[in-house]
Amino acid sequence: RRQEEAAQAGRQGLYERFERLSEQVLKMSHSVAAVTQDVAELRNDIKTEVMPTIDNYRLEIARRLGVLWAGRMMWTTLVGVAGAIGFAFHEMIKFFMK
Repeated sequence: RRQEEAAQAGRQGLYERFERLSEQVLKMSHSVAAVTQDVAELRNDIKTEVMPTIDNYRLEIARRLGVLWAGRMMWTTLVGVAGAIGFAFHEMIKFFMK
């Protein structure tokens, strides 16, 4: 009888420990769900608020690079045309001075 009471007390203690463990696991699962929700909201915020800013910055950089490239092409063309006109005048003066 004493052995049975000791076994019963042991089982009762085990049951109580498992019950506490079960409650802690349940609390942890709620915490994980809350963190998952927070991460999802943060991801959504990044997608809707941060990424457009980054995209606008990239577009601005691309626009500036395009302007620089166009300016270089324009100056190259102007210098080339000015050189060609200068060479033409030089050749005309040389031709008429003969």
